[in-house]
Amino acid sequence: MATSALPSNRIATDLPQDRRPSEAATPRSFLDGLELQHGPVPLLGRFFLDADAYLRDCGISVSFENVATIASTNAANQSSWGRFAPQLDTTAVDLTDAESYCMVGTSPSGTIVTIQGGRIYDTGQRSLQECAADRSIYYGSSPPPAGGYSCTLTAPSARRISGRYVFSGGLWVHPDYRGARLACLLPRMSRAYALGLWDTKFTYTFIGEKLVASPLRQMYGYKLVEPGYTVYENGSPFYTGSLLWMDRAELVADIEDFMSSGYFEADRSIAHRGRDNARVAAR
Repeated sequence: MATSALPSNRIATDLPQDRRPSEAATPRSFLDGLELQHGPVPLLGRFFLDADAYLRDCGISVSFENVATIASTNAANQSSWGRFAPQLDTTAVDLTDAESYCMVGTSPSGTIVTIQGGRIYDTGQRSLQECAADRSIYYGSSPPPAGGYSCTLTAPSARRISGRYVFSGGLWVHPDYRGARLACLLPRMSRAYALGLWDTKFTYTFIGEKLVASPLRQMYGYKLVEPGYTVYENGSPFYTGSLLWMDRAELVADIEDFMSSGYFEADRSIAHRGRDNARVAAR
């Protein structure tokens, strides 16, 4: 994804020599050309370098691809994925690289084994609740169709989320890689990326009602959970869940806690045996 970031914030040159990615590393890394403009750049840089090393221990190379990759990957993996977030559904709405991103993890053979997306909103004083009510949560500035997606969003905090924020979602992990705790890592990478490039004030996502009390919700890292979200397609409900969200300060604190927990060091053994520890699907 092209950015206009300042060269001084390039991850590969902002940190000590022994922490920079190898020039000979293959295949290409999401770090290649990644430049951060906002947030605590040294912290985010260290986090991304450690994340890249951990993922490579898992046998996964992550790169940025067009957000349409989510829809095509979903179509090819229905048996282990199911429906994904309509905010990222490029079969229903056009999304540009200026307002969306997609992190794709591939195996050594080049097979996509994990994916995570995001969509940037810049709504001024209009709240997430207002965007849900007029359907711009899905269709942006385009006129919504007669049918298509609509929703009810009654979670109280949806009235607080406004300005520039990101929907971070579309997470999927191939069944062979569900023991590597990627549901802990990929959502944090997504949130940190949006902060570093777009200076987001809030991050939000949704989780299905059956997963609210599950370990998966805790792995995502959100502390603020509010029920009150139902999605409709052509007037028929197909998803009911809860709003998960955090502000910028909570995002940074979560990254600091995550790194200080020793996740990357303690979990390298999990990375190596991840495919022997299949878990419940991350949707």
